[in-house]
Amino acid sequence: MSRTRPRRRRPSPLDPTPHHHSEPPRSWSPGTGTSSFSSDVDLFVVRPPDVDVEDAGWRGQLEDLAVRIRRWTGNHASVIEVCEEDLPGLRRSRRDTVRDLRAQAIALAGPPVAELLGNR
Repeated sequence: MSRTRPRRRRPSPLDPTPHHHSEPPRSWSPGTGTSSFSSDVDLFVVRPPDVDVEDAGWRGQLEDLAVRIRRWTGNHASVIEVCEEDLPGLRRSRRDTVRDLRAQAIALAGPPVAELLGNR
């Protein structure tokens, strides 16, 4: 049986910006215990409002993190980055990505996910 990939829709300004993957993100959730050797490690990163999206230092840190995750786990890292100023819009969002973050994300640093995205 062959799988067909879903058509990509046009991005919205509230869509997270994926980096460092060549395929659509696959599901991987340490919270649910579902992963495989071909799974991506998805990271949700909130950029401070005083850091420009194109800041070379910031970009370098994210790229270095993705490389390190690949070395540590053997899996590609998908970095989903949003600006802190976009969080109020994401709190109101009903998008699948935001719903999945609320349900499955584990905070490694900073405030808890429920504080960032609210509980729905």
